[in-house]
Amino acid sequence: RPRAFAAPLACATAQAEALLGPRLRKWLGSSLEAERRKQIALAKEAEAARSAERLAEWATLVVANLWQIDDRATSAVVEDWNNGGAKVKLSFAGGQGTPREQADAAFAKARRLRRGSAVVAELIRQSEAVEARLQGWQARLADGGGGAEDEELFALRAEVLKEAKKLKLKVSGLEGAAAAAGGRLPRGKRSATQPAPLAPSQTSGWGGREFVSP
Repeated sequence: RPRAFAAPLACATAQAEALLGPRLRKWLGSSLEAERRKQIALAKEAEAARSAERLAEWATLVVANLWQIDDRATSAVVEDWNNGGAKVKLSFAGGQGTPREQADAAFAKARRLRRGSAVVAELIRQSEAVEARLQGWQARLADGGGGAEDEELFALRAEVLKEAKKLKLKVSGLEGAAAAAGGRLPRGKRSATQPAPLAPSQTSGWGGREFVSP
């Protein structure tokens, strides 16, 4: 290959490497932050799901003591025999039905929360796995010290793009890095910065055969 073609290719590779490193770092940092925000939201949902047991206990106490609770009562003091007969005050919301109706609603909500708790637990597990994967990529990029060989950067970007899509992570910013950097040129393709080869008719003073580097 003529030396005239080598300089533009080396320059394009250097530009690609210079862009890929910062873009990867930015994308990994943003993705980790998004994953942590997701985990905070899921933790709140998990806490709400844990309230199912408290709701069920409250509703059970109400139903067990309906014989002594008036339908129009706003509160009642009952004995909790699951807790050694301790006195417990039950409060009822005005305008939301009788104590029995409120207990039935509490049982229904507790069932919904229990079903949701299993889903939330699985989502938390998946999010933690994604976070660990992102941290692994971040560590590999940091190990390069910002001066990793371009082959390593391109290989890491390719791996991240492939796996991130499986993990349902947004990769639009990362794919844009490849376009901005020029990406890897497939074998046999010519960069826009490469000069076109001269045809015999364009070669001054020479009318014979000419071999042009692909």
